[in-house]
Amino acid sequence: VSIAGVACVATVVGAPAALGCVEVGVYRDAPSSLRVLDRQVGPGTTVISTYVTINRAVDPAVIALAKQRRAKLMVTVMFDAGRDGPAQPLYSTARIAAGRYDKGVKSIARQLKASGLNVILRPLPEPNADWWPWSGTRNGNTPASYIAAWKRVRKVAKANGGKRMKLLWAPYARSVPETDDNAIDRYFPGNNFVDLVGVSGYNFGTVGELEWLTPLEIFQDPYVEIRALSTKPF
Repeated sequence: VSIAGVACVATVVGAPAALGCVEVGVYRDAPSSLRVLDRQVGPGTTVISTYVTINRAVDPAVIALAKQRRAKLMVTVMFDAGRDGPAQPLYSTARIAAGRYDKGVKSIARQLKASGLNVILRPLPEPNADWWPWSGTRNGNTPASYIAAWKRVRKVAKANGGKRMKLLWAPYARSVPETDDNAIDRYFPGNNFVDLVGVSGYNFGTVGELEWLTPLEIFQDPYVEIRALSTKPF
């Protein structure tokens, strides 16, 4: 189980009151490690983040932890066989859009609704990268079929997840490969089909021929681009 604790730790100088809170996350591998985090930085966790493979249930221990902490729960739904790698054609966006995994989405949404928690659901993340079965350049997928898959998942999740569930659309910070056909905006399902927007970005340091990047270098351009696409909270 992967977990991130998030706490509001700073205020952006000059930002409007509604935008003034910067939330900083910490990656941990198990629920019990949050007690260690409390000792290191103090209490104040507001969001617990976890991953779930489609057709499986969210770990009850993570749900219990979020309840105990009175925290929101962010659940990333992975449409795969529980293993890494894009070579999994059974999880193509065309199959998702056709309803092949409706039952799994419904089951997860109902489990989360029954928890009584405020939930952020993040299905099908990073479609503009090339490392997932639902990536736009893999398994015969296209941006159009991804958008159809997103809308299908959203419809089922909303019908079964209750009013406390919000769906987060979050592409990768840069497209892999960086082509016009694989650009971030090609995967945006529309402002009326998202509740929240965001972006994933990773700093791989000096691995291979890469260079160490600052958060500003990673996130500024995609932030501006996504902000131009959507008025929903980022």
